[in-house]
Amino acid sequence: MKRLLLFTAGLLLCTPAVFAQFEQDYTPLVLSGNIPAAFIPQGRETVQRSTPGKREGNLSRREQQAFLTTTNYALKAALQSGAVLFNDSLSNYVQLVADKALIGAPKLREKVNIYVTRYTVPNASAWRDGTIFINVGLLSKLQSEAQLAFVICHEAAHVQKRHVLRNYQKKKEIEKSNRRKAISFSQVSEATELDQLIHLLRYRKRYEFEADKYGFEIFQASGYRLAAAVDVMDVLAQINLGQRDSTLAAHLTNNGAYPFALAAPLDLDSIFATTGYTLEANLACFERAPASEADDELSTHPSIADRRAVLVGLSAAAGTSTGDVDNYYGAPTFDYFRTLAAFEEVARSVQLMAYSESMFRSLELLARFPQNQYLHEVVATSLYWLAFYDDLNSVDNVVPEVSEVVVSNHARVICLLEHAAKANEFGALAEHYFTYAQEKFPACDLFPFLQLRLQQLQGETPDYQPFFERFPSSVFRNYPTTSSK
Repeated sequence: MKRLLLFTAGLLLCTPAVFAQFEQDYTPLVLSGNIPAAFIPQGRETVQRSTPGKREGNLSRREQQAFLTTTNYALKAALQSGAVLFNDSLSNYVQLVADKALIGAPKLREKVNIYVTRYTVPNASAWRDGTIFINVGLLSKLQSEAQLAFVICHEAAHVQKRHVLRNYQKKKEIEKSNRRKAISFSQVSEATELDQLIHLLRYRKRYEFEADKYGFEIFQASGYRLAAAVDVMDVLAQINLGQRDSTLAAHLTNNGAYPFALAAPLDLDSIFATTGYTLEANLACFERAPASEADDELSTHPSIADRRAVLVGLSAAAGTSTGDVDNYYGAPTFDYFRTLAAFEEVARSVQLMAYSESMFRSLELLARFPQNQYLHEVVATSLYWLAFYDDLNSVDNVVPEVSEVVVSNHARVICLLEHAAKANEFGALAEHYFTYAQEKFPACDLFPFLQLRLQQLQGETPDYQPFFERFPSSVFRNYPTTSSK
């Protein structure tokens, strides 16, 4: 607790100065300090401690043990994947907001363990044991601390109402019903399987409404502005629409802010139009709630419009007397951590070698922080590796199809890359950016090194000696400089 209080004090005093780091550079978050006990492999003991003392509902002892073993394994795999953060500033901030959000439910606050994850999917999730994951992909989209608080209350409600277990129980009920009809899952028709899925999803949707309602009850005691719960639904609707900064399209042309010069003028809007890209069709590939008023039977969540209507009613009934705070720790503090989450999305994309994704995420942030060296390094590195795979005629294997993405700016970046590949100008695209970045950051050794590597990739024999004389302490000294690939 003392550590969190010191963190809070430093946060309120230093946010403007700390925020300035985004203007020039960024260092991805690093795990440090003592490893939480939940992250440490404990083998058989974990399962033994979870052995049920009594049956849950209509589950047999064997079914319950299978449920516990499966969920424990999945949770341990997630915690030990390296994608879950701990002892970092972003996690500490979320813990502080959780303390405020769940102030009216102290026993529930003790039950839940909240972690921030590096996952870029805009989502949060609750686990059987009280673990809650909040992805940086969601944190970067929320617009206030109050919205984050409601998300926490919603996920805590899932824990309190034991929705993970209840969903498993319902699945087993459906399986038993089929057995009573002497039908095995391997023998059922596709129509029967679809009916079973729809039946199960109906219950999942009920759990979402229940979590919204009970989460709102918890939220009422927090002092946060209650309408923020409705605002969360508006944010989710915008996420589902996949729209981002419309100015990015202009930046990705010859005359735009970013140096993607090609031999011929690039009319990206025209190219984009020829792809047949329709966001509605693309969203069908993902587990997302429909943004329209019509509910989709195969969606994992109720329609956002229906959820919003419920929360509007709850908010109106509660009035405004229970709270009006949007940011206990100040709007600049929230904006800092939301921006931090966006930078972590970039870092995660780099880690996964998702080159088109790392490019579009970096370019969006560059619209706000044009002098940030880290972002330019990510774009340059992504371009180099895309040129590498283009040289192997394999760029299609590392860049998704336009029809596979649900963010319009990502689709536009893919259009740019596909156009460059078809025009045999990938090398020129990368070369131009490396030259631009060198002029912008003359003390950085990455850009001239990538330029030399690109020349080598294209079959030339570049002279590395001037580079090493200019950067005698470069980390690239140990890189091979003789192979053409």
